[in-house]
Amino acid sequence: MPSWYLKMPDDYYEDYPKEGYVRKVDDDLDREQWWLEKATELLIQPKPDKGILRSAIESQRISNPELAGKLKQKMRILR
Repeated sequence: MPSWYLKMPDDYYEDYPKEGYVRKVDDDLDREQWWLEKATELLIQPKPDKGILRSAIESQRISNPELAGKLKQKMRILR
């Protein structure tokens, strides 16, 4: 999955410093690593948000299909 496809959640950038109306964003942020950590965190949570769970499934679909399968199973349990 290309790195530009993975969008970070809106609340991720809330703590970033602002200069005027432009936010400063880290260029060396590893989105794939962030989504991998978030996906494993979602497996531990008893009742995660379904929207972020769907995004995590999509982010891990190609790079880590085993984790994506576990996340899909978690999604089925939540329904």
